Amino acid sequence: MKSILPLLFVLSLVSIVSQAQETNTFPPALTNQELRDLHDETLTQINSLVNYLGVIADRNTGRYNFLLSP
Repeated sequence: MKSILPLLFVLSLVSIVSQAQETNTFPPALTNQELRDLHDETLTQINSLVNYLGVIADRNTGRYNFLLSP
């Protein structure tokens, strides 16, 4: 079963760009600190998701390996 997440991502980007073009405005640029904070938060969320999915995969195989846990 294919994931629909890439499709949802593309659709959300198209929606944001088309809305910005209609109003002729784009969001203000982020500062370096805001970009670092966003990057750190994104990595934390991705790591949490990978850890969660890793635990599910291990449960499905009957193994409980928490190799991805920090």
